[in-house]
Formats: sequence, structure tokens, C-alpha cells
Amino acid sequence: MPNSMIHCLISSHTHDRYTHAWPMSFPALCRLVILSWIIALILSWPLPASARPGADSSAPVIVGGDRDYPPYEFIDKNGHAAGFNVELTRAIAEVMGMDVQFRLGGWSEMRSALQSNQVDVLDGMSYSEERAKEVDFSLPHAMINHAVFARRDSPPVNSLAELAGKSVAVHGGGIMHDILTQQGFSGRLQLTATPADALRLLAAGKTDYAIVAILPGMYIVRELKLTNIYPAVRNVATHRYCFAVKKGTPSCSHDSTRAWLFFARPANMT
Repeated sequence: MPNSMIHCLISSHTHDRYTHAWPMSFPALCRLVILSWIIALILSWPLPASARPGADSSAPVIVGGDRDYPPYEFIDKNGHAAGFNVELTRAIAEVMGMDVQFRLGGWSEMRSALQSNQVDVLDGMSYSEERAKEVDFSLPHAMINHAVFARRDSPPVNSLAELAGKSVAVHGGGIMHDILTQQGFSGRLQLTATPADALRLLAAGKTDYAIVAILPGMYIVRELKLTNIYPAVRNVATHRYCFAVKKGTPSCSHDSTRAWLFFARPANMT
């Protein structure tokens, strides 16, 4: 799904877990576009009987996600799961006649929960070949661009290569942590529990730069009023953002999860 749709969803409302509540419903046009997209996908597939809308869904699908990744997914001020991923998941469940329950937590915790069968599916995970060894990915529902954030008085940078020898804050267990570690990043990685923590470290002068997805990053900068930092490089990496299930999960027992997993079937990504 193009990021322009996400901009459509987030531009009409103020919503975050810190000062505002996510709205109860989408703007009518955006919701219509999303539901049309889901229906078109479902109708284009030769669904098995157990995966058709209205199939037995006595057991709910437990959907995991990151509690600190606005505007995609987060806990709102009322303690409820909110965000683009959550609304998309609810719309899919509505069309397919399934019951879903959300369980949001720390990102590393949720990755472990998927592998230990505490959740059935993650509603947002960036694709990589390394991760594909542990999980099956759906077709992407968004593209995530990652940015290098800097303080306004920092030396300018134009690429990841220019961060060599610098301290860089990244979300621990996030895709950029994975990628930079695999690439043998020559600077010093400072791992944080959330993207917001990475940007707070940067704003406080405790790290040289931070790498955070551009939409969550700009959202956090605005809501936390981190006026001394900005995205110095707006796109140093782009990743497909998908639903993810544990490798080999299609052998699960109840119909509602089989139906969900048919939607989140492995994408042919190379």
C-alpha cells in the first residue's frame, strides 16, 4: 500500500499515545479505499473453504504489534491498541468474518512472542532475507523509508557511509539494527527500547545521529517537540512492511487462524 494512503490516514487527525487519542473511525474515503483494497485481494484468490469470509472463527486470532511505533501501531491514552496497522487489521478481520485480539508490547518482546506461539501474527514487520528464515511474510501493505536524524548544529551527512566512526542510536531489534549489524557497521550503535528513545538521546546530545523510520520519526519529533533535531537524510533504506507469521505456521489447528494465514501467506520475495 503506498505511503500516500498512510499520509491520508494520519493527516486528518491528531493522534498519539502521549497527548491525544486515535479517532474512533477512519475518514470515510480512506476507509472505503482500504476495504476496497482488501476485498479486491480476497476476491482475486482461490480461497479454500476454511478461509472464506464467514468460515468458523470460534478461536480468535491473537495479533501482536509494537506499542511504541506511531502512527503505525501504539497504545493510545485510553490504553487501547491504535494506529494504521490496527485499523487495517480490523478491516481485514471484518471482511473475512474473523475475531481478532490485539496484544501490543515492546518490539523485541513481540518478536519473541511470535516464535513462542503467544501471538499468531504480527501486523507490521519489515521484510529482510535474514528475517525470512524465521517468519513467513505476507505481501507488503506499506513501504517504510528510514531516515538519518541529526541535531541542527551537527555536521551535515548525506549517506550511511558518512556515519562511520559516529555514535548512532537505533531501535533495538528493529530492521536498521539488524541491517547495520549484518553489514558490520563501523560506528557505535546505541540500542534503545523505542524509536522515541533514540530521538530523545539525539536531542539531548547523547548520541551523534539516530536512524528512525521517517513517518514515526517526524511524528515523534512533532509530538515530543524535539525542535533541535531534523531528518538530515530522508531515505537511507527502504523496506517492505508486511504481516508476519512464524515459519511453518499453516499447520495450525483452528479455522480462523488458517484463514488469517492464507491472507498472510508467504510473499514471493527475492
